[in-house]
Amino acid sequence: MVSVDWIDGDWQLVLRKRMQPDGGNTYVLRLPGQKGWKPFLSFSFEESQAGSAPLGFDRNATWLYGLLNIKDGLPCLVRWRTEDLQSCKEDCPYELVYQPESGTLGVELSDPKTDAPQILIETDLLSRKIIIDQELVNDLSALKQLAKDREFYIVNDDVDSMTWLVSLYSDTHSPQYWIWNRNHKNGQKLFSVNPSLDKYKLSSMESIELRARDGLRLPSC
Repeated sequence: MVSVDWIDGDWQLVLRKRMQPDGGNTYVLRLPGQKGWKPFLSFSFEESQAGSAPLGFDRNATWLYGLLNIKDGLPCLVRWRTEDLQSCKEDCPYELVYQPESGTLGVELSDPKTDAPQILIETDLLSRKIIIDQELVNDLSALKQLAKDREFYIVNDDVDSMTWLVSLYSDTHSPQYWIWNRNHKNGQKLFSVNPSLDKYKLSSMESIELRARDGLRLPSC
């Protein structure tokens, strides 16, 4: 099976992914202006399941971002310079952008036009956001004030990323969905998932860290 992984603004196919018999994935790359495809990345089944994959180019197509399992099985955010990708193959040098301290690393928000990561979420005993695109700092600060004692997660955005669908949640409240307007920096509540829960006093969840017999950490809650 071959799937399309990224198309540039001119609808030119740039990345292709093929699933291997062992469940892993291989990627081939063809930058705009190039005629042939060339090997780029190859991941085992375990690496693919852990999230290793190219993500997308930045707005100026200067960098290609991706997630790689570099150390201790934890995915790290890396990027390749597009200029280097013109000539290198599977040994393309990359730059480490962010390495999590522990736990999983995922992409919460990407640029809708390029798929370049803008906000990461690192989850271990608790979750925290890592801002890659500094233009979003003010929005996240305002959303934190809106959420108050709750956490929030950006579920989706429109084609210009000026309107976000945001989930507000906690262990003691019913989840809520809001529309966030980036131009006006304000939110509009859509609905609560289960408003009947709000009349009850719910118990707080507690995160604990266990150790397996082989010494591995087991973050739990």
